[in-house]
Amino acid sequence: MPRTHYFPDDRVHYTWDVGHEPVLTVESGDTVVVWTRDVSDNQIGPDSDASVIARLDWSRVYPLAGPIAVAGAQPGDTLAVDILDLHTQGWGWTAILPGLGLLTEDFPDAYLRIFDLTAGTVAYLREDVAIPLEPFFGTMGVCPAGCSLAPARRSTCPCRWRARASRAATRTARRATARCASRAWSRRCSRACASGSSAVAGSPARSTALPGR
Repeated sequence: MPRTHYFPDDRVHYTWDVGHEPVLTVESGDTVVVWTRDVSDNQIGPDSDASVIARLDWSRVYPLAGPIAVAGAQPGDTLAVDILDLHTQGWGWTAILPGLGLLTEDFPDAYLRIFDLTAGTVAYLREDVAIPLEPFFGTMGVCPAGCSLAPARRSTCPCRWRARASRAATRTARRATARCASRAWSRRCSRACASGSSAVAGSPARSTALPGR
């Protein structure tokens, strides 16, 4: 009979590494509820201002919740994940990071914008400019064989799938429910364990993942 698991919110890691032991082991068809952190690992909050950017600890960027193992899955299988439910925690952020991006000379100073997402469907740049919200998982993947200490924020591991935001206003935290089943994945994957985090700007959220169909 399928079960519901609650992933502990204090268990994250910051690298793709085959040495990470699974935090949970689930059966195909089970549900996992995960409260994800934002990309800054909660270093930026709804009351933050631009001064926080200079103090960011970049070794904590892209915290990954996991790994979660699926019982019976083997190297070469695919973990098919259905996101059943996903929502923000009512706020999000976007920033200008000095030295990063294409217009660094035009925008040399740090800037942080906190967005109120309590409307549920849009974020407002100003009263007459609304941006539709589409919460997403920023990073999800299976660690390939031989991958060691690869930073989560870089696409260093060849065998992983990354889902990233296309809209700057929502690097939101969210709630998700997912379903994963073991099917064919790249032969380079060494273990059937998945990790994930929120991706491009926002607040922590809950997510439910259902391994298996």
